[in-house]
Amino acid sequence: MFENFDSARGARYVTAVYAALAHGAPLPLTDRCTECGEVPGWPNEDHITLPRPDGSAAVVIGCEGYYLINPNLVGIDAPDWQPLPADLDKTSQVVLGYSDDHVAVTVATDGNHFILTWNDYVTNEWSETYPALSIALARFAALMRCSEHNWDIGFVNTPGTFVAAAEQFLASEAS
Repeated sequence: MFENFDSARGARYVTAVYAALAHGAPLPLTDRCTECGEVPGWPNEDHITLPRPDGSAAVVIGCEGYYLINPNLVGIDAPDWQPLPADLDKTSQVVLGYSDDHVAVTVATDGNHFILTWNDYVTNEWSETYPALSIALARFAALMRCSEHNWDIGFVNTPGTFVAAAEQFLASEAS
């Protein structure tokens, strides 16, 4: 189902999550896949989901094999697990999502900010928050340029300095 996925470990994880939920553990659940932004139903062949009492699905393993609930919370040792980079629950709306062999990127909004979440499949997922959709999409474009060049080029600006650089560029293009 997922490339380079340990299905035995995944089965132990899903079983542990299901058991914890059955015993009333307050686990952080989401109905949205952090890799593609999709809200899959249950059952689903591209995501590992568990049914909720209201009939909706909780995504426990995303479409690329990412464990959405901290395995350490359910007794599975995972010292390198990283928390969700952005809170993509029912209060967030995915604006744009893209993935290929080099990168997975999602732009979502919580109604106040735009969250760019990305993963280059090398180390961790990153999450960057921007005040406007145009700025988040400009960062998305810069990220895609790096990916298109096989990461031989990199960002010039950090997320903190990118807003001013993008504002200057956008003002020069749309004034």
